[in-house]
Amino acid sequence: MRQPGAGAVATALLAGAVTAPGPTTVDADDWIEHEDAKNYCVVEDCVRSSDSILSMIWWKDESQIVDLQGDD
Repeated sequence: MRQPGAGAVATALLAGAVTAPGPTTVDADDWIEHEDAKNYCVVEDCVRSSDSILSMIWWKDESQIVDLQGDD
């Protein structure tokens, strides 16, 4: 699995940020490997445990998933 993109909240936590800002809208291409992902957004929330980061990613607008599936 690749690392999250530069705009991902998880990337900031991996770089040393102390806390996550709560649910944050980020570019889908920070998480999704698809040529059109740059045109969409997902919501990301993260929590840090002692030695790892758990990221929760969801689509606020499910029509974006349908758009991306239509390309396959």
